[in-house]
Amino acid sequence: MTNPEALAAFVGRFVKAEFRDRFLHEAVKKPKDLHRRVCHDIEKIFDGSYRGRPAAFQVDDQCLLLGWSSPFTAVSWTDAKAKIDQGGGGYLVVKSDGSAFYAETEGEPGVAYAGSTQQINLPGK
Repeated sequence: MTNPEALAAFVGRFVKAEFRDRFLHEAVKKPKDLHRRVCHDIEKIFDGSYRGRPAAFQVDDQCLLLGWSSPFTAVSWTDAKAKIDQGGGGYLVVKSDGSAFYAETEGEPGVAYAGSTQQINLPGK
């Protein structure tokens, strides 16, 4: 299940300009390709200034989760975090209004990227 408005808002805020159209296409049509990019080419999606930032979610925030076993699905942040903590490789969580994200690459330990409209000095603004 995708939320096109939330994904478009997220992409406009956080995804590198040169990858925005491709991101939206893959999110809807080729989620496994997008997941592979999150796992192995995350630096092509997000600016390096997001690397190592903490997740900016509240426990009851509603999110869209892209994981290795499914396209984007609606979950709470608590449920998304539980799946991430189980491992299994690469995740992207987008807050349901597109105002925050958390991404983690495949591998141990995974490399985390995160951003929020509440954080200061967002790239590309």
